[in-house]
This record gives sequence, C-alpha cells and structure tokens, in this order.
Amino acid sequence: MTQTCGYAPQDLAAFALGTLPDDASARLRTHLAGCEVCQGEVDTHLRYRQLLDRARMPLEEPEPAMRTRILARVVRRRRAPLHIAAATAAAALAAVAIFSPVADRAPVVIPVAAEAPFEAAGDVRFVPAGDGFVVEVRLTDVDPLEEPAVYEAWLYEDSGRIVSIGLATPDGDLLDAAFTVTRPPNDFRAFWITAEPDAVSPSHDGPTVVRTGVPQW
Repeated sequence: MTQTCGYAPQDLAAFALGTLPDDASARLRTHLAGCEVCQGEVDTHLRYRQLLDRARMPLEEPEPAMRTRILARVVRRRRAPLHIAAATAAAALAAVAIFSPVADRAPVVIPVAAEAPFEAAGDVRFVPAGDGFVVEVRLTDVDPLEEPAVYEAWLYEDSGRIVSIGLATPDGDLLDAAFTVTRPPNDFRAFWITAEPDAVSPSHDGPTVVRTGVPQW
C-alpha cells in the first residue's frame, strides 16, 4: 500500500483519529475516493476507535511535555486533588455508559468534576431540541485563565473527529453556558471543555477541564 499510494500506515491512522493536519487530510480525502485499499485501512482504524469509545477509554490529551507548558501558561492556581477529581469524572462517565434509550427524549443531567489541576464542579445538561440537542453547562469554582487563554467546548464525533462548538466565558468563578448542536446525538460520543492557550488555533491543544459522554436517546 505504501509503495503504490505513497501513504504510510501512520498517516492513514492519524486521518482516522482526526489528528492529521487539515491540508494533509484534504489531500488524503481526495485520494480515498479512488483507492479502496487505503479506504479499507482507514475504515479499520475507525472501527477500532469506535470500539474504544464504547469502552469509554480516556480521550486523547496533549503529550505530557506540551500539557505541562500549557498548564504553566493558563492556570493561576492548582488546588483540585487528583484522586477526587478523577474518581468523580469516572463516576460521571459510568453513569452515561448505562443510559438506556428514553422514549420521550427527556433531558439528561450529568454531574461533573474537573480534572486536576482544575477545581470546577457542577453539571452538564443535555436537552433534546428538534433533530439535535442543546448542551447546558453550569460550573462553579472555575479557575481564572491568564489571557489570551480561553475555555473551549468540544464534541467528539463517532467518526473520530473533534469539533469545536464554541467558547465558554466564565463570569467570575461561575461558568454558565449553552451550546446548540443541530446534528443528532448519535453522531457524537463525548463532550468536554478544555483550557486552550488562545482562541486562534482551531485544534484541541489544551488540557481537559471536564468531560462526559453524550447520551444516546
């Protein structure tokens, strides 16, 4: 495959995981339209990724060195005990994992706690709206960020792509925000908020603050 097409297996894997740069992804997407071999390889990676999602594996984070540099820039205080934050986040994900379909598509409220070193806590509310849904976030004890760092909300697609759905601006230490999504919830597997170094880059570069699964009505 690599000799015929010029695409290394790691490039195809990165494309499936949504980590290939945009320009390279565009070129590869054009190539896939006419190459069944490469498309089959990408499909295999996508199936593996979906299996991991359904097992609620942790979402991809920046490499440790990058994470440390970003945290040093954006966070003014570090107070959240790691074991408490991790345990609460795991409990929230476990709650999502056992949701059964709800005939009347009732709103789902999921308690969340921040991952270290952040200390925010609160809940994420998923409300059905037409063919899509609204994500309502209310967090207290939100850490201030050093400008130009920002909080950003993301959805993790079932296909493996990461999609930004907007910035979340705290009012003091309270973050109260809502994000309207026009696509059905079964297009997505997870929602999370990160602390990004700035609002310029469209990619997920910063550490995760809170995360949870997306209910499947």
